[in-house]
Amino acid sequence: MASTENFEATRPVDAAKESESNSFGAYTLERTAPGQWTQDIQQKTVDLVDSGVLPSLDLLAMSSDFRTGTEVGAKDLRDAGISCKRDVDSDGRESTTAEYPNGVKVTVTEGTTITREDGRKIEIGPSSMVELPPGAKEQPKGSGIYVDRAGKQLAKVNEDGSVTVDTGEGFFTQYPDGITKETAIRSRDGKTWTVIDTKTPLGGMKPSK
Repeated sequence: MASTENFEATRPVDAAKESESNSFGAYTLERTAPGQWTQDIQQKTVDLVDSGVLPSLDLLAMSSDFRTGTEVGAKDLRDAGISCKRDVDSDGRESTTAEYPNGVKVTVTEGTTITREDGRKIEIGPSSMVELPPGAKEQPKGSGIYVDRAGKQLAKVNEDGSVTVDTGEGFFTQYPDGITKETAIRSRDGKTWTVIDTKTPLGGMKPSK
């Protein structure tokens, strides 16, 4: 999750409160319809703007234009044991919901712009909801990093609102409009990992002549 003071309105949202009726690990957000959940986040944002805590325009809009992985199709997802569906709501916003073989379930929703009655606009970046298998948790709290009982990293919420998941057989990043397969390197103890950009490994730098 984003580590900014106005994270309540704009950070990728995780299912942070436990309940006992959820087969995934018991999170109250599972009982909330995605549309209502997104509306709740939007209302919190509007309230923060009204109180002067947040600016009224371009509120930490998160872009997912830059992607490190390779887009995968339906067959590749099936072969990887991933169940995924795409939706478009009445406002035209895309979202994906996917269940991974490690028990993680993720919903990522496209951002939106809210126009208030006074004409002011509030832009909200993509948001995500993560549901975990039993015994898994966010560690450290508020980091957007999720680990299993043994402390092995299962998933991570990225700054642009996308979510990267380690299925045990591969790494995948989920966006509002699809899923990409990633290249990542694991730590020596196998508990953490880092996605690497194989397309432009030097970033904006160029090798010297």
